Amino acid sequence: MRLSIFLMFSTLFLNACAFHHCRRVPEERISEMRERLEVPGADQQQVEEALLGDPNRRIFVYKADGSLQCHAEPGFSVTEMAEELKGIEIFSKTKKPDGMMRPQMCGLPTGMSNVYEIAAKDLAEAEKRGFKLWEFD
Repeated sequence: MRLSIFLMFSTLFLNACAFHHCRRVPEERISEMRERLEVPGADQQQVEEALLGDPNRRIFVYKADGSLQCHAEPGFSVTEMAEELKGIEIFSKTKKPDGMMRPQMCGLPTGMSNVYEIAAKDLAEAEKRGFKLWEFD
């Protein structure tokens, strides 16, 4: 009986992400963004629109560098990959881990990404080129 209860709760705990939107901006970050934007009553959608709507606001986009575990090749450098953003002004660039847990197995991605700071108005163009909004910090 105890074993079945334990298994039931373990299954619910491990599958919790399947029933919840795991990529939502945490409430603490929304509060922090509200304060920075000086919009005390803003909900999540309004905060996101404000972050992406200001043409002078800068955001970070990323793309996996292609590096694989146990392989000598380091993946694409930030300078090489910056060529894919040609025509979009890049304010800064760096290589960062995405912070997600990964199985340790040769041939799987390392989780390293090339991250670029661009103007929020250029997000749609960067997404057309395969980049995504950096949400890991």
